[in-house]
Amino acid sequence: TSAEGRYQSAEAQVSYAQLRSPIDGVVTDRPLFAGETATAGSAVLTVMDTSSLLAKLHLAQASAQELHLGDSAEIDVPGVANPVAATVTLISPALDPGSTTVEVWLKLDNKEGRLKVGTPVHATITGRTMASAMQIPTSALLPGANGGSTVMVVGSDSTAHTRAVSVGIRTAEKAQILSGLS
Repeated sequence: TSAEGRYQSAEAQVSYAQLRSPIDGVVTDRPLFAGETATAGSAVLTVMDTSSLLAKLHLAQASAQELHLGDSAEIDVPGVANPVAATVTLISPALDPGSTTVEVWLKLDNKEGRLKVGTPVHATITGRTMASAMQIPTSALLPGANGGSTVMVVGSDSTAHTRAVSVGIRTAEKAQILSGLS
């Protein structure tokens, strides 16, 4: 009789219990399993709206200074053939004290749900463009005197000569040459 009373009491409590999410989304974490007791204040489920995602990255202060809210970006996602368009939505006003970098958020659309939360990605941000800029492969740059940069050029005598250059915008693949080459 006692056990039946506890059973009916438990059924009554369950009939009052409801799990509701304030957002539409996907369950991304379920720390408890059937039969386990939840403690007060602990999460039972984690629901995430994955219709748009954020890519968070840290940039050197000089690079972050070139960015503006609304700048366009491309995200290369492993397993996705084409880059995904993104937009700069936050540029932190303060440096990260541990790394002296600036946190930047890129927002990207995921209405089809093909992108997964937590995937490491490669981001390319268009911060500033230069019309008719002279570019060379970054691998062609050599260290020069006083911290400058040099390149090797073939002279009129068909031999290689070192020439000092001024470098502008630099990416992993290409470097803009401001002066020193024509």
